[in-house]
Amino acid sequence: MLTLPTMSQVIAWFGWGHISYCARGPWFMRAVQHALIGVAPTVVGFTLGYFQGVWVFILPLFLLFFGLGYLG
Repeated sequence: MLTLPTMSQVIAWFGWGHISYCARGPWFMRAVQHALIGVAPTVVGFTLGYFQGVWVFILPLFLLFFGLGYLG
C-alpha cells in the first residue's frame, strides 16, 4: 500500500528545520557569533518589513501617482 510521507519525514529528507550551530575560535569571536545569532530574527524581520513596505505600499502609490499624471 502506498502511503504519503509525514511532514517530519519530508523535513528530515531535505534538511529543513533546526540549524546546528557551534561557536568556534577565541572568546571574543565566540561572543560575536553568539551576539549575531541572538539578533538574527530581528534583522530578518526588519529586512522583510522593509521590502513589504517598499513593494506592497510605496511602489503601488508611486505607479498610481505617475500613471494618473501621465493620463491627465
